[in-house]
Amino acid sequence: ALVDSGAEMTLVDPGLAAEAALGGGTAAEARGTGAGTQSARLVEGVTLGALGRSLGKATVAVIDLADIAKRVIGRPTRLILGREFFDSGRVRIDLQGRTIRFLEPSAPPRGVVLPLTAHKGIETIPVTVGGVATLAELDFGNGSEPIVSRGLAMRLGLRAVGTR
Repeated sequence: ALVDSGAEMTLVDPGLAAEAALGGGTAAEARGTGAGTQSARLVEGVTLGALGRSLGKATVAVIDLADIAKRVIGRPTRLILGREFFDSGRVRIDLQGRTIRFLEPSAPPRGVVLPLTAHKGIETIPVTVGGVATLAELDFGNGSEPIVSRGLAMRLGLRAVGTR
């Protein structure tokens, strides 16, 4: 599974949903990394678990992940584990060491503690770009380089690569 701090809910590919007998659900339109919308099916009460920990029951979106897998991840993907994972407890993410593990609640945190602010279901952190203070979305699943909004780019006088 891809662990995505920016996914408001867990996404399940239809093939995995069939194997897990996730029937029923409510039809919905989903908007994600692409420009348009996509048909999805919301299934309530799905039991989730990761890294040996129960994440409880959640509403998941059954949605074709082929486009995201090809465009963003670069390999087949059957599940994108969303906010339920991060909301279930503290995790240590070592990007260089390529590991993720849950921390005991009583363990003192290591590293830099970042103040998080929820914005539209995604956590943000304070950053500065060119001396301008702003908020950045903390999204481990988008698979891209840092993205700057058009408004901030205009305020900073930034231009897209290859433009004059």
